[in-house]
Amino acid sequence: MRMTGILTMVGLAAVTVGGPLAAAEWDGAQEMLAAYYNEEMSVPKGWTLSYGGRENGIDVYIFDTDFDTYPQTAFLQADDQLERLMCGDDTIKGWVAQGMRTRADMRALENGKRTLTKGTRVITCA
Repeated sequence: MRMTGILTMVGLAAVTVGGPLAAAEWDGAQEMLAAYYNEEMSVPKGWTLSYGGRENGIDVYIFDTDFDTYPQTAFLQADDQLERLMCGDDTIKGWVAQGMRTRADMRALENGKRTLTKGTRVITCA
């Protein structure tokens, strides 16, 4: 799905909600953003992104990585990958500027064991 298609669907959802009590325009777009990362962006081998839900007002995205099969990607950071997604498009970057708060967690497969590491910072676009 192309980003324009994603943004059109998000825009339609925002118009449907409407009214003064409407949620932020990005609400509901989290899973579409994860799909956009997986399907349209240049993704490191063995990496996939999913939306994990909201925790204390922060949208948590989870990167599943396979360092057993693709050890050459182990130096990459989940925060950097999520920042590419959140700050690489003007519309999404605008959402971040308006208060969208996201964090990147990583579920890594390494030495046959899967471990979850929670992100330590909220993504901002400088």
